[in-house]
Amino acid sequence: MSPLLLAASLLAAAPARAADARAADWRRAGLSDAMKEALRGERLRLEDDGRVRDAGTNLALTRDQLFEMISRIKFGTQRLALERLDLILSRGSLGPAGRAAAEALKPNLPEDVARSLDEYASLGKLRRTTAAGMSRIADYFDGARSFPGRVRPSWANAPRSYSDESGSALGRRLRGAVVKRLAADPVGRRVLARLAGADGKPALPPIVVEDASDPAQYDYRRRVLIVDGAAALASVTSGVPPKDRAALATMISAPPALTAYLNVHPEAVASLIASNDALLVHELMHAWQDRRDPVMREMARGGLPLALIVDYEVEAWTTKNLYIASRLKNSPGVPVDINELRDYRRMLEDPARWAVELRRRYAAAAPNAMDLDDLQEMQRRRIAFIRERTARAANVRAMTRARRTLEASAAAISTRLAALAAEAGRAAKSAEGPLAEHYLALALDAPRRVDCSALIETAERYAGRSGDAELLGKVRSHKGCPR
Repeated sequence: MSPLLLAASLLAAAPARAADARAADWRRAGLSDAMKEALRGERLRLEDDGRVRDAGTNLALTRDQLFEMISRIKFGTQRLALERLDLILSRGSLGPAGRAAAEALKPNLPEDVARSLDEYASLGKLRRTTAAGMSRIADYFDGARSFPGRVRPSWANAPRSYSDESGSALGRRLRGAVVKRLAADPVGRRVLARLAGADGKPALPPIVVEDASDPAQYDYRRRVLIVDGAAALASVTSGVPPKDRAALATMISAPPALTAYLNVHPEAVASLIASNDALLVHELMHAWQDRRDPVMREMARGGLPLALIVDYEVEAWTTKNLYIASRLKNSPGVPVDINELRDYRRMLEDPARWAVELRRRYAAAAPNAMDLDDLQEMQRRRIAFIRERTARAANVRAMTRARRTLEASAAAISTRLAALAAEAGRAAKSAEGPLAEHYLALALDAPRRVDCSALIETAERYAGRSGDAELLGKVRSHKGCPR
């Protein structure tokens, strides 16, 4: 049975049975890795004993509440996939590009719609099965198939920032370390200036240490920047001798202990921020987008679909890479995460192609990934769909207001992205010299001769591309890596 039909049948039967108030056990629920990640994205903690806790209130969910959350995630994902497919189908013939876009949505579509795609059904049949799927899911979101006592999304209950004074104190230290780190770089200062408060000083969002799917991420629903607890623990323990690492990790693995440790070890806080500074630039760009545009506010209120705005991602990734370029130019020996450096180098090769590939990766990876123009059209179609089904004027008014908020944001994003693309192009033309200096510094600090030799070769390649004969001679003078 498909997930949609299974969820629908269970929801239809739910009112006829007694509510199950027993504590949820995620281990017995047979959750996929994707669903576990989605639940964590809703600010739920999947604990070792099987309980599922709200990260903000620390309350354990009941079985009914966990079931309701899973159903909401499944239906929400399928709804967006169907709406995106409906938008693709509205554009006429399903050519190669449209077919590829539709195929990318298939894992998140109801079984009958996915089957129609596999059978290369006519556009008419695809539209009919898509519309039928949208109606079934709309029944759920209209409340027709939901049992009483629906759980609120966990982020709706979670505190906006800190749950206690210890967390608040750590938040201040983390924000101070971020400001200090970014203020040392021209691009970093530009990011801080965008987040300035009324007094002209940086007013960063609250920073909390919690479970997250990435080392750092901006949660627009709570308007906080989250530093992942596991990433923070790894950063702290990496700075101690190997013989003491396991004991320290055990001692501070619990969130309160980790918070207490960071509060009395400012050097660990500084190291954590330094090792994640490029990623933090990316996430702070999302915080600025949230303050700048009303789009995320409307998504948090429920007026817009919970979309992953690819335009915003391109803006954040480009700014992050420009920060890396600036850091390398001004501090050649600064450590850069290997994955961040790899992406930066890909952007340098061809900034325009890099941006196209970035968009393509997001479109293939997430059913809710779309640009602002597509979100506008999807919202228009969603409003028309709701008007056909129901006379709930309040819902339509709220969604219409949200659609209007998109207009200015969508109009402005093209200008912003064009300016960033031009800046990336200029950075690409002058990047080879700083990269050569960076790899030379890494080579001279490498503990093994084989590593030094490989890094010298990379430095020599970039020095040759730079056209700087003096720099090329400097790099070549270290060939052989005498040690």
